[in-house]
Amino acid sequence: MTETVMEMDMAAPVEVPKEGKVRVNYTLKPRGDGEKWLLRDAHGNDADILRLKFLGVKEGGPQASGKAVLVVQLVDTDLVFADKQMTEDDKYDGMEICGECHGGSTGIKRVEKVCGRPQTLKIRIKAPSQETCGFSFKWAAQDPCGQLVLSADPDAELDPL
Repeated sequence: MTETVMEMDMAAPVEVPKEGKVRVNYTLKPRGDGEKWLLRDAHGNDADILRLKFLGVKEGGPQASGKAVLVVQLVDTDLVFADKQMTEDDKYDGMEICGECHGGSTGIKRVEKVCGRPQTLKIRIKAPSQETCGFSFKWAAQDPCGQLVLSADPDAELDPL
């Protein structure tokens, strides 16, 4: 019997140039409360983990960090990104931080919810330190009745190079 192994195309790490800026577009398709939501990059590749590589930070420190702007659009849903006041951590619109490694969530500089259709979330991230760090979070949305809907936890890895 022959076994076929299918490889899924995974989103490549985002390289952020030293003191530069990069914008990356994603779509996010909710699948239900507590379930993994489908995040895809502009090429249609799955992004289970948001991986950002900040060039020049290992040698130049966090002040040499460029900025990544992640633009996430909700698709195929009547959900909208939740206000931060609805989440347990009360920090960012559209996401709830669940854990972190080496202060990774301090790399989030701003999260902006853009109303309209499609619902969009702009997440601005810089390298917070010269160490590899990260954070886990849940996407946070609100259904038409005003109830909070959370995804399973994806992760973000911030890697200074």
